[in-house]
Amino acid sequence: MDEKISLPTLNPMTACSILGDKARLIPPYIHFVTKPTFFAGPVFVISVLGGTRRLDVILKNAPPGRVIVIDAQCQTHTAFVGKSQVQAAITAKAKGLLVLGAVHNPTLLNNQTSLPIMAMGVSARMGDSDKGVTMRHYCYTDIGPIQDEGDDAIGPGDSVICSESGQVIAKTSDIREKFGEKSV
Repeated sequence: MDEKISLPTLNPMTACSILGDKARLIPPYIHFVTKPTFFAGPVFVISVLGGTRRLDVILKNAPPGRVIVIDAQCQTHTAFVGKSQVQAAITAKAKGLLVLGAVHNPTLLNNQTSLPIMAMGVSARMGDSDKGVTMRHYCYTDIGPIQDEGDDAIGPGDSVICSESGQVIAKTSDIREKFGEKSV
């Protein structure tokens, strides 16, 4: 009789348990600004250097099914993510937003979207609409770099696993090895 092997359920706690040191915990100062809900997927990294106009274009054309990481250089005095950017992420069929910076008007975002959004904080000031975005495909954080596969598509980068019980980032290949190819 063949013994069936079942894959573990993907969530932040099992990811930490099974992946061990390969799972990096997202710091608690990055928290849900919308209703906490489970989301997971490969990352797509965008760095904002001072404006939102180019960010909107890049967001609309982001690969579908990604957790979009917006590297706003930990800027919390000015938000670079508001209603327009969230709508662009929804258009791109993003699984969630992880903002290394602030978001604008989270009450409005909570009322108008089911897209899960995590950020470092909120700000009443929205960033300028000038150009100021770059595609580096990675950003550095206090838990190490967060990287997508980049233009060269040499292999999967990182993936994010988030819920109200915690937030984890790990290499997509490590997650798929332990949780199955279709897990993220």
